Amino acid sequence: MLVLRCAQKLLTRVGPPVADPPQSTTALGDWYAQPLAVGHQRYMLLVSERSRLPILMPARNVKHLAARFPAALSRVLKGLGVPAAVIS
Repeated sequence: MLVLRCAQKLLTRVGPPVADPPQSTTALGDWYAQPLAVGHQRYMLLVSERSRLPILMPARNVKHLAARFPAALSRVLKGLGVPAAVIS
């Protein structure tokens, strides 16, 4: 299970956190998410707890972060040369 731990600023847009989130079952551990502004552009920065791998995503549709993040992570891992079997 992929666990996202959002900063307070994101929680106001995403919704309240789960009271007791489950343990992450992924090799990269929990992911920490926070908003990031670069000029007028808005992004979300997500960082892996174990590897410190960063993922930068546009901040549109923040409410759907949990649904959009796996695809963004998959694209980054493919770009790094991680085999598809390991990604899935």
